[in-house]
Amino acid sequence: MDKVVMKNISKQYEEDCQIIKDFNYIFEKGKMYVIMGPSGAGKTTLLNMLGTLENTDSGSILADDLDITGLLGDEKAEFRMEHIGFVFQAFYLNPRINVLDNVIVPMLVNKAIPKKERKKIAMENLKAFGMDRYSHKTVKNLSGGEQQRVAIARAMANNPDIILADEPTGNLDEKNEKIVFEYLKKLAEDGKIVIVVSHNDSAKAYADEIIMMDKVS
Repeated sequence: MDKVVMKNISKQYEEDCQIIKDFNYIFEKGKMYVIMGPSGAGKTTLLNMLGTLENTDSGSILADDLDITGLLGDEKAEFRMEHIGFVFQAFYLNPRINVLDNVIVPMLVNKAIPKKERKKIAMENLKAFGMDRYSHKTVKNLSGGEQQRVAIARAMANNPDIILADEPTGNLDEKNEKIVFEYLKKLAEDGKIVIVVSHNDSAKAYADEIIMMDKVS
């Protein structure tokens, strides 16, 4: 995927609460974008619309030539599986299974990946993020920084074109924050579209473009 284009995007939750109005932007592969702004400015909402988790009220989102705002439920799920990798502040790893199996989970619904290939791909992803030696550890035995690296490896399981990261360093110390931003930057350099929502000024140093959002007046 070469680019994602947002055209005249608006979103309103209640009659008197418009959160995004006429937003336009072009996201291109090979770049890391950092979205910043105060709470309530619509940053997470924007990310969710890009990831087809929320609908727009008006406007269009084009992933190359595909208008994803027109996709139906199953089509959205398929688009997410094939093209989107999510990274969240809270990690959302399964504490009941080990690190390796957490990374395998997104591949379970991907028919394009043979069952016999899943473990190999998961281990390659963990190795890319320096976590392969922890593959058989349970999540509760990892630090916050280690868990977030596993979460990024999981986000890459289906080799998505777009990485959407919502406050990915919000629970991390300065050392692990730097590691996570460096990994996200490398993904962009490898040709992914990486879009990060962050309140952390440190993120600016890794951004190719910074998008400042404010509350709709």
